[in-house]
Amino acid sequence: MQKTWMKWIGLTLAPCLAIFMVAGCGGGDGSGDKLLADANKTSMDRICTLYSSFQLVNQGNGPSDEATFRSFISERPPLQLERIGVDPSDLDSIFISDRDNEPYEILWSVAADQRSEPVAIIAEKTGVDGMRMIGFHRKPHREVEEAEYKQLFGN
Repeated sequence: MQKTWMKWIGLTLAPCLAIFMVAGCGGGDGSGDKLLADANKTSMDRICTLYSSFQLVNQGNGPSDEATFRSFISERPPLQLERIGVDPSDLDSIFISDRDNEPYEILWSVAADQRSEPVAIIAEKTGVDGMRMIGFHRKPHREVEEAEYKQLFGN
């Protein structure tokens, strides 16, 4: 009974918290916007933020494919996207790695919530100097060698 109650509270409060975070509920001095900008410096950060937002409003389930994810992103208010560094007129740019300039590899339908261990959802296609940056549904992201990449992405 207690687990059901706690799950209900988590599923109810988590989307609300995500909306407040992405909406930039600062103290009116732009501090919320600065926190959002600092947390979303790279395209990988932005993808992970949006993927996690999708999970929060879909009972912990990630988007089933890129079209579903892009639709979700394009339905966000433009100001919300701009606050995390996304140009609403150029969504393609967030799907490209800042480091290797190639499209990201994204795992679809990843199920996770904010209480679960970090789960890999995005990786650089090539990486830099033999190391690929891997993004998780919760930060921090990290660089990994090929063997760990294969373990995380099942290649």
